[in-house]
Amino acid sequence: MKPSRLNTLFPASAAALAVALTVAACGKGPEQVAQASSNSLLDYVPNDTPYLAGNLQPFPEDVIEANFARVQPGLDALQEVLQDSSVKLSGSAAEENPEIALMGAILGELNGKLNRQGIESLGFTMSANHVVYGMGAFPVMRLSLGDAQALRDTIARIETNASTTFPQSEFEGQGYWKLSGGGSDAEAPPAPVYFAIIGDGDAAHLAIGAIPQNLEAALLPQFLGKTLPDNSVAAESLAEINSAYGYSPYASGFLDFQKMLDQFTDPNSPVGAMMAANGRSAEDVLGATCQAEISELISRTPRLVAGVTDLTAATTGAEYRLEMADDLASDLASLVSNVPPVPAQTAQLLEFSLGIRVGAARDFLITKATEYSQKQYQCDKLASIPQSASELLESLNYPLPPLINNFLGFRASISDLPEDQSQVADVKGTFALHVDKPEMFVGMAQMFLPQIAGLEIEKGAPPQEIPQELMPMPGMVASTAMSDHALGFAVGAGEEQRLVAYLEEDTPNDGSFFSVNYDMAAYMQKLNELQDNFETMMGAEGMGADGEQAYIDAQNDPIVKLSEAWRKSFMDMAGRSELSLHFDSQGFAVRSRMQFND
Repeated sequence: MKPSRLNTLFPASAAALAVALTVAACGKGPEQVAQASSNSLLDYVPNDTPYLAGNLQPFPEDVIEANFARVQPGLDALQEVLQDSSVKLSGSAAEENPEIALMGAILGELNGKLNRQGIESLGFTMSANHVVYGMGAFPVMRLSLGDAQALRDTIARIETNASTTFPQSEFEGQGYWKLSGGGSDAEAPPAPVYFAIIGDGDAAHLAIGAIPQNLEAALLPQFLGKTLPDNSVAAESLAEINSAYGYSPYASGFLDFQKMLDQFTDPNSPVGAMMAANGRSAEDVLGATCQAEISELISRTPRLVAGVTDLTAATTGAEYRLEMADDLASDLASLVSNVPPVPAQTAQLLEFSLGIRVGAARDFLITKATEYSQKQYQCDKLASIPQSASELLESLNYPLPPLINNFLGFRASISDLPEDQSQVADVKGTFALHVDKPEMFVGMAQMFLPQIAGLEIEKGAPPQEIPQELMPMPGMVASTAMSDHALGFAVGAGEEQRLVAYLEEDTPNDGSFFSVNYDMAAYMQKLNELQDNFETMMGAEGMGADGEQAYIDAQNDPIVKLSEAWRKSFMDMAGRSELSLHFDSQGFAVRSRMQFND
């Protein structure tokens, strides 16, 4: 067999063989599962890693099965495209082009195996442990295997069918593949990518990592597991994060900004050693003064953490959190107004809520801009901060109009959207503008709009219908009402019946300053209706013979068909999607959650 252009071709085989690992998302709530680790791959993680992501326990079976059942229609559609592509990549074209031959061999290996049994027959497992971390700043991923020999056999079959070889190197009896990446910059040579299948049986795993050429002697033994860190605390670190923030044991991690900075400032770190080998030093990148001043800034937001919060056969949830210094977190949390967040159990097509004290936020920005405008940074990389802060301070030194200064938030609850833009008047929903002293704004409006001067817009009064002459379009029906801290509007016939209750909603706010919840399938259906109406309109205007044929050809394109199959598969399983942004005593958090149909 003749050797291939390995540096560009072999990554495709690894990526294609691992494609189905993304279809299994699973777990139970953190309160249901102990936080003990069964992931031996965490033993490879050095204690000075600047980032870490992994699991303490493998994915539960019931959720793996539920997710495969949901995506199987899409995988079946992919199988049809795969079958067609395998035929096109065979024969004389493959004989003349090694890249085509390799891709054909990979697709041939996947052909008929786009299901759990087929994927696991390649050597993978859906119940895998996993970990991503840094040897210094250089990434390593480890993924446990179901059958290491099956994966070796899979790679061997690809070599045979592609008439090529993937040359292996060896270190202390452990084989590995090395891909150079093909760079030419002498000062910053590319970090080759290394692959290795390590061990057999239950302890077998796939390792993938990037190691600079001049650090191979130092880092290769760690990558191949020939030297392990003493008393790795990776499992304990993940368990502590999970306990602190309520994450499940199935996926969590962190990025430590100070440790990452240290990689570029410590001459004994892997990055420092790489720079030294290239005739540079940490001082060339950041001098001692810069290091100290940047570290001071980093200390205000020292770490990014993330984790799975809610994973069952029917739901998946996650949080991303930027940890902050106590005083900064407290200041930001005080800016959140007491506007009710979107209720988790809403049945509306879409609801969102924004709650921020604009006047207080402006005062906070003025305070911080004043503070940083007076800083005197010695580090040239930070020298522009005081000037930028001064410019921000100048832009803020203007009085805000009462409506904006007293703004507390805005909410919307959409019951229905029209099928096309010509039916905007058919929108149905309720809206609430939260301000301090809403009666003041009603009074101002009645002074300038005589049409509403006679309306009894008072706290607790029934909704008042807004005159038709004030409607932005004919046929639109709207009403208004007022509560202690909100001015509300109902759009669409019948929506006024729930307006008062909507304004008086008193859901406790947990630090959320923005939240949204929507029906994913219904939302996609509305988009499809808009697209269909647009295409109908285009057809009515006449595309001409060439245009019509191009449209027909596009609809018959295999990729278009595949996209449509995945879209339909997603609509069949999609329930509701939630997203919220929070300021609380621990920092800034982004939370998301998706529900799926059975």
